[in-house]
Amino acid sequence: QWQVLVRKYEERYSTRLDLRELGHTTPLAAATALLWDVVRVVDKEDTDNPIVCVEDAVALTPQPGLLGSWPSLYHVLCELVRTNGRAALPGEAEPEAGAQCLLLSQLRPLMERHWHASFD
Repeated sequence: QWQVLVRKYEERYSTRLDLRELGHTTPLAAATALLWDVVRVVDKEDTDNPIVCVEDAVALTPQPGLLGSWPSLYHVLCELVRTNGRAALPGEAEPEAGAQCLLLSQLRPLMERHWHASFD
């Protein structure tokens, strides 16, 4: 809902979002004009609180540095295993053909270097 986006914006930037100052008469007009490339309006019945939906392409695009971006995490994990992993050694459980293994002890330093310095 629009009101949730506005509240989060105001919390994040410690400022009030003034739609009139931005040249919009209703939240629906603002959502349509300001967020046209990242959301679509799902329900415009309530013009003061329209329901918007983030486009799949936006939500699933890896964005390094954004801790809440699981596609980014998944993408980096796959790359790290591909580039730093190894095949199983004799005596270890046999992975499926072509599968790579990465020691868990190697994961944190690799994640800090290739994904986010504050990885925890």
